[in-house]
Amino acid sequence: MQTRLKPRYLIPATLVVILISTVWHFRDALTLYWHTAPEFHARFEKIERGQTRSEVEEILGKPAQHFAFEDSPEYYLGWPRYQHTTYAVKFRDGHVIASYDRFGSF
Repeated sequence: MQTRLKPRYLIPATLVVILISTVWHFRDALTLYWHTAPEFHARFEKIERGQTRSEVEEILGKPAQHFAFEDSPEYYLGWPRYQHTTYAVKFRDGHVIASYDRFGSF
């Protein structure tokens, strides 16, 4: 005795599986989106290459974290985002060379 799934059950079941898979795949991005202040993210997007540290601090405020390697002109400033994720700006010789909206923890 062979049973076959009818299309009226198969199509909704397939759509549910696709929805669950999509949410699972983008779970980290969705979590960051829900826990990020939109006004701070908008200010962070104004950071451009070549800006100085004082200009960045004027836009974002005082950084919560600072990370530098010994004998290197490069250093990072970080602002907390959510759990172990931070906004970070990389500087070389006092000027921005890169910005990261999902840097990780210092």
